[in-house]
Amino acid sequence: MKFIRMLLVFCVALSLFATAQDKGKPADKDKKAKAPTGMPSVKPSPEMTKLVKALLGNYTTKETHDPGPFMPNGGTGAGQAKYALGPGGFSIIETYQSKSPMGGQFRGHGVIWYDAKAGGYRGVWCDNMSPACDVGGVTKWDGEKLVGTSDSEMMGKKVSMRETISGISPEGFKFDMEMSSEGSPMKHVMTIEYTRAQAAATPKPAAEKKQ
Repeated sequence: MKFIRMLLVFCVALSLFATAQDKGKPADKDKKAKAPTGMPSVKPSPEMTKLVKALLGNYTTKETHDPGPFMPNGGTGAGQAKYALGPGGFSIIETYQSKSPMGGQFRGHGVIWYDAKAGGYRGVWCDNMSPACDVGGVTKWDGEKLVGTSDSEMMGKKVSMRETISGISPEGFKFDMEMSSEGSPMKHVMTIEYTRAQAAATPKPAAEKKQ
């Protein structure tokens, strides 16, 4: 026990001596510089910035459904959509709701981001018509249009889809969906016209009367 006490006293004395030595030394300039704090700053890619500029905003929507197995006579619907920035500006979050031509309310929620390895945009979509969310294919710019393609399985059959966003302007854009089953030619199934809410609410200036 006596040896342990002596060892503790020696350690304390050594510590005090070291502290005194440090106080006597000139301050190291390198130590004066503050260490960087927080996470490094990362900015959204130019591709993501371009998509945000094209889509971000609140919209009213008008749906036109082509005649098909579920709607032999086709149909129309109307609703609202919102494209908002995701965390850090690295994604876009879409919220969509409309009155379905088949009756009832349709509600959907999606997230879109840029995948550098795929060279295009990827997304995930969830809605109240399916118990599982859909992870889409890849969407790329084709001139002034955005064209996305994906493959999935529906009722035991392979289904391919092509979605095109065109006519992008400050007033809105148009969305067209085409579908193919078991390798058959693509067939147009629906169009959604997006009108930016601000543009719809802005009254046009009255025409000047000729004197």
